[in-house]
Amino acid sequence: MKPALLLLHAFPLDSRMWESTMAAFERDYRVVAPNASDLLAAGPSIPAMARAAHALMGSDPYIAVGVSMGGYIALELIGLFPKSLAGLVLVDTKAASDTPEARAGRDALIDDIRERGVALATQAMVSRLVAPSAGPDVKARIRAIVGEQDPRVVIQCSRAMRDRRDNTDLLPNISVPTLVVRGGDDLLMTREAMLAMAESIPNGRFVSLSGCGHLPPLEQSEEFNNVLRNFLA
Repeated sequence: MKPALLLLHAFPLDSRMWESTMAAFERDYRVVAPNASDLLAAGPSIPAMARAAHALMGSDPYIAVGVSMGGYIALELIGLFPKSLAGLVLVDTKAASDTPEARAGRDALIDDIRERGVALATQAMVSRLVAPSAGPDVKARIRAIVGEQDPRVVIQCSRAMRDRRDNTDLLPNISVPTLVVRGGDDLLMTREAMLAMAESIPNGRFVSLSGCGHLPPLEQSEEFNNVLRNFLA
């Protein structure tokens, strides 16, 4: 039996970023794509969100696919439930915790959301999530999804990411096949850092997707789905 797929979305989006991937794989796999709002019910922390995601999967093995914040959750899953995961896909994410500067930035964003709302507070961030070459339809789709997010959920996610632990030491102990994917034009994650993460994982493999930034499943969905399909084969 094929393992299930757990799709964990990026911040500050929701599971709609996985629409193309779900359509491509749901015929052959059980696909679960929770929203952060669902996972936060267990508590406003990355470990709590990971436990809530794991509870959705039942007793069968699964592969966790996480983008950015979703990658933080995926790494927690492999640390907490190593025997339950059959594989790991880490997309434009990192194992390290936030720097003091990044933590301060999260706090500033929280204050800005309280004052101006999600759409205005995240406007500059959203423009950095995609490649410079991203088409207007992709940008509009991302802005539409982000603009519909509950401010309370975005604030709780910001706090969870701000306070997450450093999982760098976990990487050499990951025993499942792991795919590390970087958007070739990602403005937030460097190629060097993501390649180093892949090389720290014994069964790690690194792939760079040209023409996309921080959100490959949205920006280059067909190419991303092909890479995921090859990994699952």
